[in-house]
Amino acid sequence: MGLTKNQKIILAAFAVVDLLVVAMLGGVIVNQALRAMAGTPPSQPLQTMMVDAEPKTDSTATPVPQTPTPRPAAPTWTPKPSPTPPGWIPPYTYVPGDCTFESPVTVECGYISVPEDRAADTNDTILLAVAVYRSTNANPAADPAIYLSGGPGGAAVEEIVQIYDDYIRPIVAERDFIVFDQRGTGISEPELDCPEYTSAARTDLERAFSAEEQAEAFTTAMERCRKRLVNHGVNLAAYTSAASAADVKDIAAVLGYTQINLYGGSYGTRLALTVMRDFPDLVRSAVLDSAVPVEVDTYNGYAANADRLLRKIFDGCAADRSCRANYPQLETTYYELIERLNTEPAELWVSDPDTNRRYKATLTGVVFTQAIFVAAYASDVIPFIPVMIYNTYHGDYRLVSLFMGLAIGMEDGVSTGMMTSVNCHEEAFATTAEQLAQDYAAYPDLETFANQSVFGLPSTLYAICNAWGVAPFDPREDEPVVSDIPALILSGEYDPVTPPAYGQQLTANLRQSYFFEFPGQGHTPSIGQSECALDIAIAFLRDPWQSPDASCISGMGGPAFE
Repeated sequence: MGLTKNQKIILAAFAVVDLLVVAMLGGVIVNQALRAMAGTPPSQPLQTMMVDAEPKTDSTATPVPQTPTPRPAAPTWTPKPSPTPPGWIPPYTYVPGDCTFESPVTVECGYISVPEDRAADTNDTILLAVAVYRSTNANPAADPAIYLSGGPGGAAVEEIVQIYDDYIRPIVAERDFIVFDQRGTGISEPELDCPEYTSAARTDLERAFSAEEQAEAFTTAMERCRKRLVNHGVNLAAYTSAASAADVKDIAAVLGYTQINLYGGSYGTRLALTVMRDFPDLVRSAVLDSAVPVEVDTYNGYAANADRLLRKIFDGCAADRSCRANYPQLETTYYELIERLNTEPAELWVSDPDTNRRYKATLTGVVFTQAIFVAAYASDVIPFIPVMIYNTYHGDYRLVSLFMGLAIGMEDGVSTGMMTSVNCHEEAFATTAEQLAQDYAAYPDLETFANQSVFGLPSTLYAICNAWGVAPFDPREDEPVVSDIPALILSGEYDPVTPPAYGQQLTANLRQSYFFEFPGQGHTPSIGQSECALDIAIAFLRDPWQSPDASCISGMGGPAFE
């Protein structure tokens, strides 16, 4: 089935899955596209300021349409130290610029210069792309909400505007909203992209590499990426959650805010926890949507989380009269399909929804499970997972092809180098290859699936991390954050990667916290997916010392399976 231009735009944005707006861009348009495939009817400029600027007290803005302009060149600067760096911008300086995206309201865009490595005695600086949405309230709250995107490695500035109505507008009705591209991502400078990895991943998609072939291809690709970035003056050890937390502190100071509210999604919740740990006086409150506790070693949980997701899908369908009737023995059908695809993979074509470029793909059982995993990020798409299983079993590959395309878009939306610096420093080195292998082997049906998260085998992950040049492991990155800062913890019942148990785990150490789980929801329910979840978040931001009214949850149910 062909998609309209608007559908492709939405799908392209949706394809950043775990990185920013995550599943929320599934929404109505993706829902209509899937229904059609399934054969059912569809249902004022900022001034340049220094760190010691006076705190912001009040601002208003009249929403007016904004004309997009081509991306402005970042101010000329030199990332390597020298006595008099040509064009060097001193740290903690804001340089205004034109926004590079269309917006229904005026947005103040620019770059903030910060040190690449605050511990180093050099003139190395990097530029953080920042966008400020001024509150539409005549008397806005003095403390803004600062959005922290997922990944790690996900861009935010150019992407999040696509859910302005469903996410940003309700927030700016009461306070300013700030979004920035974390160091190494998006249109911040430098961007730690790895096209070498992308090329290897495309070849793997087509040929279905063995674990040994993945080890060779991805180790070589990441080494080439590392050499290129280092040759361009990038200090790969300077890209950590702690460094990004210091960036948040500096952004607030440069823009003149004395206190802020953190709004993190997925990995952004880990970054929020790091800000709460390192700069507690700065934080008024924190919304942690689809939380990742600092002490959780996320690599270790891939197989267990996938097993939980599949169990949720099978049990959810069995408990739903219509789903049970339409897709009897769903679990048996799934495992028969996986066995068949692993023995006789299917050859098909998939399209990147961002570029519309088509790729030849080999559909194995592992790839099919990955498609389910991607689909479960979006609450509006979860209901189509049973029909995708049945359709694929009977030789109709349209739905699985769509989700494989979204997975391609997901990879394209990540700054792989930044992700590698963060994940090696904070995740991989917090555990061992032996422990990963043991944790994956505990789920034999999903062991190969989990190995895909570590480039085919745990040993490959450590070969890449040991060569990358990351910061040494800091034990505090594996210790729980203990805080009295008010925190709202939100979880989706069907979240494939940050299950509700992660959120519940935080409540023991965040002593002024409120936890809510949302039935039938996937990843980051409050960010453009669930009106109920966002209403609860806004009520919390209004008064974080009071448990918000969560009565709307009682009206929610499980997925409306197709």
